[in-house]
Amino acid sequence: MASPNFTPAPGFPGARRDATAQAAAIQRAQPGKVLMLSSIGGQRNYGLGLITQVYMLEEALAPLTMPIATLRPTWFMENSLWDIAPARETGEMPSYLAPLDKPYSMIATVDIGAIAARTMAESWTGRRVIEIEGPKRYTQAEIATLIGQAIGRTVVAKPVARAEWEARFREQGAEWPEPRIEMIESFNSGWIDFEPAGVNEHLVAPTPFETVLAELAKIA
Repeated sequence: MASPNFTPAPGFPGARRDATAQAAAIQRAQPGKVLMLSSIGGQRNYGLGLITQVYMLEEALAPLTMPIATLRPTWFMENSLWDIAPARETGEMPSYLAPLDKPYSMIATVDIGAIAARTMAESWTGRRVIEIEGPKRYTQAEIATLIGQAIGRTVVAKPVARAEWEARFREQGAEWPEPRIEMIESFNSGWIDFEPAGVNEHLVAPTPFETVLAELAKIA
């Protein structure tokens, strides 16, 4: 997997270096199979923003000849951890995904781990791409309602104006906010998405958003 980095340097030099090093190490070790954690949209070669970092790893591993399975999970449900504090304080859930009534695929990280473990116990030849999403797709309005149920107050989704994104991300420590902006815009436009049905394996995992939010509400 690529090392998580939400504040990369321009051009993603760290991700490029890590991808090259991982590919070289795997080539030397010659394991019987490889499991790679990528992301929804990992097949795109531009317009990915932060997801560019896993695309680089996919490309670095492409020349390897051993069996490789690439997991492409969708948006993590656990990202809602950052929404709980403002929801508690104001009754509003700031939303960058838009429109508020558009359903987005979501996945619990526990399901990613379970599928990764199960896949590693399997045998296969060649290349596999396994897309992963949760049991249903959720709108931002629905997620706000679910957060409200988890914390015991009414919560509504409030879109964050596009003109505010850069300043907000810089306040959060991003010296180069463009990749985060590009990623969100590409989710909103549909550019970051799964490939058409039938192209890859596509798994629907069982954990609902309510379960994840109940746990997040305990720690946020």
